[in-house]
Amino acid sequence: MKGKHAQSNAKKKSNVKSGKKRRANIEELEKIKKFDMVKNTIEEKEKIQKQDDDFDMLGIYGVKKRQEEKKINSQKRQSGNSTISKSSNMQRKNVKKETKNKKANSKLLTNIILLILIVIFLYSGYQVFLWLKSDAEMAKLEEGLFSEVLIEEDNEDGEKTESIDFEKLQKINPDVFAWIKIDNTNINYPILQGSTDEYYLRKDINGKYNIAGSIFVDATTSKEFSDDNTVIYGHNMKNGKMFADLLKIYNGDLGNNVEIKIFTKEGLYKYKVISTYVVEPNLSLVEKNFSEETKQEYINNAIEKSNIKFEDQTSEIESNLITLITCDKINTSRVVVHCVKIDETE
Repeated sequence: MKGKHAQSNAKKKSNVKSGKKRRANIEELEKIKKFDMVKNTIEEKEKIQKQDDDFDMLGIYGVKKRQEEKKINSQKRQSGNSTISKSSNMQRKNVKKETKNKKANSKLLTNIILLILIVIFLYSGYQVFLWLKSDAEMAKLEEGLFSEVLIEEDNEDGEKTESIDFEKLQKINPDVFAWIKIDNTNINYPILQGSTDEYYLRKDINGKYNIAGSIFVDATTSKEFSDDNTVIYGHNMKNGKMFADLLKIYNGDLGNNVEIKIFTKEGLYKYKVISTYVVEPNLSLVEKNFSEETKQEYINNAIEKSNIKFEDQTSEIESNLITLITCDKINTSRVVVHCVKIDETE
């Protein structure tokens, strides 16, 4: 019995020790838990404090940073806007300047064109005035002086004769030395010789300016028609005056047997047309004097070039020539008419 009781006490003692040990362990665990809880609480507080501190620092710093960034951005925008504004203003100024320059240039161009048109109008009007004035003066000469000096009479045989009152003509102008007439044309004019080759190019028998000029010869031409080739010039007027009717010879309107009359103080010379053609104005139109060989060659070439085959056209010509020259209708070429002497009466 004692043995069982002793075992029971020993077992009890062992259980007590075991219980104490468990309680000690539990207490230790609780202490650890409390420590951990305190630690965690401290750490949590520190974390919260740190977050508060961080939030506060971030807020202040962020506001300042944002303010600085905003200020910088504002300055950039202002600078950009200022640059854009300046650029825009410059562009507007440039556009206005270009527009102003264009308007000025356009106005200048318009004024120049207008001035040119005015000059052309005035020049054209002046030319028309000169032409009308010249035409009126020429008509007055033809109806007055020219009709008075051309004398038509019947001879003893009842034939009609013509002569020129050179005494009356030379009282008006001593440069008159001959008269040319072609039947069935308007060519019926005095022939003059000036101090220069072109003196009577734009002057009438009175020495006044006239766009139609006069019928004339070069300053070095013999007034006796003793040159191998006497060249006589005249304008081709649009109203059919002066040498305009030479085109009738060139076109064949007068046929192939055309006679030219040259009156001088010594008498009447009659010529027959042997050739007519057109040449460029820059070419050498005529020659005045020839050797025996060159004269025949010149006549042969003239006949070959002729636009019309005239009656009794022959190269065997010994008499002197006269050559009549005028411009064509558009003044780009020269119409040439060659004639040979066939008769002479004193």
